[in-house]
Amino acid sequence: MYSNRHKTFRHIGVAMDVINIMLAIAIIILGIVIIIDVNKYIILFPVLFTVSALMNIILAIKHYKMSEMSRALVLGIASIGLIVISIIGYITVL
Repeated sequence: MYSNRHKTFRHIGVAMDVINIMLAIAIIILGIVIIIDVNKYIILFPVLFTVSALMNIILAIKHYKMSEMSRALVLGIASIGLIVISIIGYITVL
């Protein structure tokens, strides 16, 4: 029973790592696009913070599953902060 649970978490952990890599690439691309022309792509600032919050939430879940509660808590708090910044950004841009 333990080995099946451990294997399942390992597969979920790999999936979370792949998702984090894709989100990191999206964050880098968004950052580059924003730098190209800030006035034209100002709407992407809140999107950038939203994607960053999503990445932190996924990392927090991963650390929670690995029983690293302090890291999960810090990442959760950072995610909440990024979500607040995203909401403020959406309000001000729109």
